[in-house]
Amino acid sequence: MEIQDRRVKSLTKRGAIPSTFILFNHLLKLMPETFHSFLKTVEGGEGDRCKYPTRCDMYGCGCYHDCSYCYAKSLLEFRKNWNPEEPSVADKKEVLKALDTVEKGTILRLGGMTDPFQPCEEEYHMNRWLIGELNKRGIGYLIVTKGALILEKNMDVLDKNLAHIQISYTYSGTAIHPTSRGHPHQQTG
Repeated sequence: MEIQDRRVKSLTKRGAIPSTFILFNHLLKLMPETFHSFLKTVEGGEGDRCKYPTRCDMYGCGCYHDCSYCYAKSLLEFRKNWNPEEPSVADKKEVLKALDTVEKGTILRLGGMTDPFQPCEEEYHMNRWLIGELNKRGIGYLIVTKGALILEKNMDVLDKNLAHIQISYTYSGTAIHPTSRGHPHQQTG
């Protein structure tokens, strides 16, 4: 995680002793950055075509899978705001405030910009926490993930009346025979 001067200056006082600054800077490097665009409804033509236009991402600015075809990656890399090794983590207080604005009957898409059950979920448990909050409020959710973590450690938190799950698998290898029978991109072998 890169620490920017403006962030450190706003949190330190004039005349602080150097050892305090060094310790504080070290602590900042250990903490995941928070991000603020975790809840968003896509509007207009794109939103009209999507059955679930409201997304909620507890991790942002990077995803462990780092897929070469990811539209979120291309958007954020362009802004130099993509870090797959250390995704940012949403602030729970801000998420709770935002959930209070979600209209009844909305189904939130978890995993609109990053995989909600990427490996960092084992450390932070943000989506497990979020699902518990959605269950309390009766808000439906669609989980879009590539990770088996949802099946391995989180089935107990899902509400069968609110949860919709899509587990994806992507093959992007090069062992494809162009004249194989069936789908033109079908793997042969």
